[in-house]
Amino acid sequence: MNSKTIGLRFPNVGKLERREIETFIAASFFQRLRGLLGRKSLGEFQGLLLEECNSVHTIGMRFAIDIIFLSADFRIVEIHSAVAGFSFRRCKAATHTLELAAGQGQLLRWTVGDALKLHQKSTDEKIHCEKEFAI
Repeated sequence: MNSKTIGLRFPNVGKLERREIETFIAASFFQRLRGLLGRKSLGEFQGLLLEECNSVHTIGMRFAIDIIFLSADFRIVEIHSAVAGFSFRRCKAATHTLELAAGQGQLLRWTVGDALKLHQKSTDEKIHCEKEFAI
């Protein structure tokens, strides 16, 4: 899997705060199929982006995860918090899926309808993502 960094901007206690999330991109069928299997955990502000994927399973997972289903334009369409092992989740409206450590979605204060804006910096080849919001 390719390791990229996704930066997130979101409101936090009345001010803007920037967080960086180390994100692994699963683009191929086999990368998506394997997902997080074999990992003992995800660290704080780490995640797995499953491109072109609207269903996930947690069979064989050793830890709970937050599942964030995203539309083609990276708008959050569903959030499933603290999904334990041996579960299955699907969202017909989703194009991509972001998996985070359990509790991260709540910590980031994400809600359905939030839009994540992705852009790539040409200088460091990092992918950045900003949550759009009104101040």
